[in-house]
Amino acid sequence: MRGYMNSDKAIRRAAAEQASKDARQLPKAHTRREKSNTEKNAEYHLQGYGLYFCLHDKSYYEVCPACKRTRREALRNLSSL
Repeated sequence: MRGYMNSDKAIRRAAAEQASKDARQLPKAHTRREKSNTEKNAEYHLQGYGLYFCLHDKSYYEVCPACKRTRREALRNLSSL
């Protein structure tokens, strides 16, 4: 009977240790995102830059052959300002 008490005590102790391990918080990731080369080398623009300039650094009031914006469209944008 004495051996039975020791094994019961060992099982309870092991269960308590496992419960305390399970109750611990999981480790959190502490990695910081690094900017890519494209982001590092990109020209800084203020917030709202896209409201007045296209992707080709031309204002919407100028002709942009890449966007196919004609002189007529540029004047229309200027007059609606």
